[in-house]
Amino acid sequence: MEFRILGPLVVLDAAGGVVDLGGPLRRTLLAALLLRANHTVLMDTLVEQMWDGRPPRTAATTVHTHLSRLRARLAAAGPDGTDRIIRDASGYRLRVEPGELDVDRFADLLAAKDYANALRLWRAPALIDIDAAFARPRATALDEHRITAIEEYAALRIDGGASAAAAADLRAAAVAHPLRERVVELLMLALHQDGRTSDALAAYQRFRTRTATDLGLEPGAGLQALHQRLLRGTGSVTGRHSLPPDIEFTGRRAEVHALTAVPTGAVLPIRLITGPAGSGKTALAVHVAHRLADRYPDGQLYLSLAHGSMSPAEAVRSLLLMLGVPAMSIPDTLALRVAFWRTQLARSRMLMLLDDVGSACQLMPLLAGGRGCLVLAVSRGRLAGVPSSCEVVLRGSVRLVG
Repeated sequence: MEFRILGPLVVLDAAGGVVDLGGPLRRTLLAALLLRANHTVLMDTLVEQMWDGRPPRTAATTVHTHLSRLRARLAAAGPDGTDRIIRDASGYRLRVEPGELDVDRFADLLAAKDYANALRLWRAPALIDIDAAFARPRATALDEHRITAIEEYAALRIDGGASAAAAADLRAAAVAHPLRERVVELLMLALHQDGRTSDALAAYQRFRTRTATDLGLEPGAGLQALHQRLLRGTGSVTGRHSLPPDIEFTGRRAEVHALTAVPTGAVLPIRLITGPAGSGKTALAVHVAHRLADRYPDGQLYLSLAHGSMSPAEAVRSLLLMLGVPAMSIPDTLALRVAFWRTQLARSRMLMLLDDVGSACQLMPLLAGGRGCLVLAVSRGRLAGVPSSCEVVLRGSVRLVG
């Protein structure tokens, strides 16, 4: 005979058939006996547990009736089902032989570090079908052992190179335990090892949002450190140079001076060059970028936004690729890409020349959060709402802001 509580309560006969135990009250009675298998449970305790402390006046008689019927159901299941429920002087005892209770097998397999077979014993949360207060603490403790086993098994598989399989189990564990930091840490490691660093970073962002919303807390120091290691490992901003070549440039002295001399101070380091087609906006911007290059030793990037036809998400992706971030490591959504982009530039001194900007909405997601970077934005139209430190309008005047 086999008794299972790692999931719904189930009893199997010698042939593997499921024993019909009866209704919820009888199953609750059997659970009370199973959780104290081979130990006497006082009659008063059984009465207390079956009715959660609010027993009817006929409770003792009802318990005796259900015990009698349980004995009969177990005996009918086969010879090994006889004499299972034993009456002692003070109560009742359920006889369970070694290896018959799945909880005991689970404990033995954990002791042997056979996590794969230990976890196969689980079908659902422990005692999921027993709605009684006495069962909840034991069920919670068993579920804690299960998630710990999942973590230990995942760590072994990650160390052994089986990261894809580990990631699949950890994803399910993260859904069931969304605030468990160790699960997220292992999931990030497994995804990163499997070449899915962008998914690992997205998992961190989901966890960070959840803990902030539910608990008002940031992730722990260990998880934050792992996040930073993954970010540093996805690419380096040092030595990225994609500016078009500078050309012989004469004239526009006032404009060049305005764009190169404006101190950033407390204002955002954004400088705008606007004007109609053919006014020399791009040539001016490239010349200014080369003049300023030595102030931004971590790199100078050039990207055309195709007069507004390039989406902000695609623009951020292009910039990340210029930094050397592998395509598979770039997050899927605009919000995650922007967060990733700004994290990459947080401690950098870099210049970005963004040409053919169509609108403020296209430009704003591309701006770095820190003051160590400079954006030169070129557009045919005025970019209302962009907080620039200097704007040059060709065929017009120079206007300084800030």
